[in-house]
Amino acid sequence: MDKINVWINNSDNKAISVLGFSGVIFTIFFTTNAIYPLVELFKMALLNTGFLKFIYLFILASNIFCVLKIILGVYHLLLSIFAHININEFDNMGIITDSLIFFGSISKIDFDEFKFRYNNLNSKDIQEELISQIYINSKIASNKFSNYNKGLHDLIVGLSSMLVHLTIAFMIVSF
Repeated sequence: MDKINVWINNSDNKAISVLGFSGVIFTIFFTTNAIYPLVELFKMALLNTGFLKFIYLFILASNIFCVLKIILGVYHLLLSIFAHININEFDNMGIITDSLIFFGSISKIDFDEFKFRYNNLNSKDIQEELISQIYINSKIASNKFSNYNKGLHDLIVGLSSMLVHLTIAFMIVSF
């Protein structure tokens, strides 16, 4: 179970690091004139007609896609930080959901009840508690890494695409 908890912690640390890095990138982006080429490109799209207008609008629309991809990436990274699982999905599986080794379940009862229930556990009950908790924690770890991977992918695609589009916009505006 300790190994699974290490994986959960690993996922959290990775997600927080990527969110921190993306925060630095966004700060640089919004505190510099990085958005200037897009503003100029928008003005050029309003003034031009025909094929050039189509190209300018396509680049602007592509940037909107990039922003949406970045937002989706941040959303998935935030989801990966929070452990969330529907405990009701385990009801019909024979999994103990009111575990005496899970802090969430323990905190719902008072100390005397916890002490009484814990002292009345036999070795088979303890083994069932551990098996149930290992399974639940494994599901949590799997969900966290799934969201982390989706978030990282979306963020990389969004940021790299935006960098390409900004470069193209800068080149168009500079001529």
